[in-house]
Amino acid sequence: MLKVFRRIMNRNAKIILYALLIASAIFFGFEFRHGYNRNVDLGRADPSTNQSTAASEPVRVTSSKQVGQMMTYGFLGFFSLLILGILAARDISALVAHRMERFIFDEDLEGERNPEYEEAEKVWANGQPLEAIQLMREYLQAHPREQYVALRIAEIYEKDLGNYIAATLEYEEILKKNLSPERWG
Repeated sequence: MLKVFRRIMNRNAKIILYALLIASAIFFGFEFRHGYNRNVDLGRADPSTNQSTAASEPVRVTSSKQVGQMMTYGFLGFFSLLILGILAARDISALVAHRMERFIFDEDLEGERNPEYEEAEKVWANGQPLEAIQLMREYLQAHPREQYVALRIAEIYEKDLGNYIAATLEYEEILKKNLSPERWG
């Protein structure tokens, strides 16, 4: 059911739904105000005229119908605004969540990539894992806090070269590093 709702809520459907909800809220709001003003005008009838109870009875019936109609418009306007608010809150929270996710998990990393490490990855991609390991070791000596490079070296030993002993030794070296508790997580 949720998948069906997501398919229905494509961009065009959302725009149409927003437009309908805004139009209905405005329409029901104006009708409520019109009915309210009409009932207030009936309530201000001049009390100095001595109208009999029989003559005032049809006004009460008409007035109660108008009050019922006014309240119906009021409820419909309220529910239109409620649904509009829920949809807007859902879209705004999705937008904020998407932007926060992009901020936290920045996969582009355009400004943060080191050309030395990228060169080592290119050498590995060209089918030269031993040369890539050597370049990564040099990079790791220059930047000892970037332990992801040591993990990458162990991964190359394990998956590309099939040397599980060397991979194990690399993983052991990583475990010997004195990292802060935040970085171990």
